[in-house]
Amino acid sequence: LSESRTVKVHPVVLLSVLDHFTRRKENQRRVIGALLGVVTDDVVEIRNSFPVPHTEDKEVAVDMQNLFELHKKVNPNEVYVGWYSTGLTINQQSVMIHNYFDRQMDSSPIHLCVDTDLSDGNMDIRAFESSPLGAVDGSSMERSIGFHFKPLPVAVSTFQSGALGLAELSRSKSDDSALRKLNGETSGTKFAIQELQKRLAVAQQYVDDVLAGKVVPDKKTGRMLMDVVSSIPPMSTVEGGKRFNNTLQDILMIGYLSNLTRAQLALSERLQFGVLPQ
Repeated sequence: LSESRTVKVHPVVLLSVLDHFTRRKENQRRVIGALLGVVTDDVVEIRNSFPVPHTEDKEVAVDMQNLFELHKKVNPNEVYVGWYSTGLTINQQSVMIHNYFDRQMDSSPIHLCVDTDLSDGNMDIRAFESSPLGAVDGSSMERSIGFHFKPLPVAVSTFQSGALGLAELSRSKSDDSALRKLNGETSGTKFAIQELQKRLAVAQQYVDDVLAGKVVPDKKTGRMLMDVVSSIPPMSTVEGGKRFNNTLQDILMIGYLSNLTRAQLALSERLQFGVLPQ
């Protein structure tokens, strides 16, 4: 096993786990499911999941059916990376389920524990990988007696589209209405610019504090800021404003053409299937 594996979880996975838990059967203590994603070097990126029906009585029964084959038709690049369960307890049933997923995979599966009780006001997320524990019997042959679960560093990561969706959810959490209309192209552009201004203000404040000696400089943060600055082509304020206005006009034009096409399709549908006057 790798000594430095890192787990990155996309927010859609956590939302799926919470949705699965809220829809669980009555008196069901926890729910489990399969984790799908990609593995790059020592980074395990969990991008998707699906619920797995199971029972935990005297024996553990897991029913995977053909869910993975159906998922492969939509996301062919994603593979099994592990399984999740609600709650932070790893018991004997967890070992049996983990052993089942271990037989389905070529590498060691990741076990993701999601705390749905919100005991401290936050949703705790923990990731583990396992290594078999062996013992030598009288015939000097090693036999497996269980698993040792080693905690791994875990972080929440998302694509840009996911970040916009989370921001929209965060803004609507104080809204009493169950429905919220999504912003259009111009409103989304305005929101993106406002978020960019906030992040630029945070970066500028950090640089000022470092220059003033208030904050100890971090080499990793400095390299990231240097990469961001070097990726921007040198241009004057006037040229930058002109490019921004051109891009904004393109967005408005695309929105206008989309609305025009939608109206034309609706009109054609009415003319084709509607009742014309005699």
